[in-house]
Amino acid sequence: MFFSFALLATVTLVASAAPTFKRQDACPLQNLQGLSVTASADSKLKTRWDLFTTSSGLIEQGDLAWLSHFQPNDNEIFTAAVGSQPDLFTFQRRDAQSIGVSGSKLLASETPAVFRVSCGSCDDFATDDQLAAYGCTFELTDGLNGTGECITFEANRSVVQLQDCESGNAGQQMTIFSA
Repeated sequence: MFFSFALLATVTLVASAAPTFKRQDACPLQNLQGLSVTASADSKLKTRWDLFTTSSGLIEQGDLAWLSHFQPNDNEIFTAAVGSQPDLFTFQRRDAQSIGVSGSKLLASETPAVFRVSCGSCDDFATDDQLAAYGCTFELTDGLNGTGECITFEANRSVVQLQDCESGNAGQQMTIFSA
């Protein structure tokens, strides 16, 4: 009897220490104090969204671009606000500009774009640079319905762009970390 109680207590302790990842229809991204979006196609998960505050080469001031860098500068920290449904979100750089769409590129805008975010798994309690969600796709919506265009990472493009959503496209899978 004592042995089975000790075994049960050990299993319970180990299970409670494990991450709380679970499949969800909608991750509560609005509960994160801040978040960083990385390209899952980058195996090191260091290529992330960054809102440029100055122009640099083909990237203009206000563009949302993919930046591969290990030294954060706060331009890569965003917050999410939930929309009319629990899987619809707008994003903004923390305490600053909203993210909108012009043509097929993402940029700072006074009119925020609404995205349907669906993730393979989420950790509702992620904090301090922990993995919060993975296997996430960001589909542009009209505020309610998807447009069939998804945020896509391509190694040869710097500015974050939309392309037709494709099931299984590794470039359309994002990973979200708490910040």
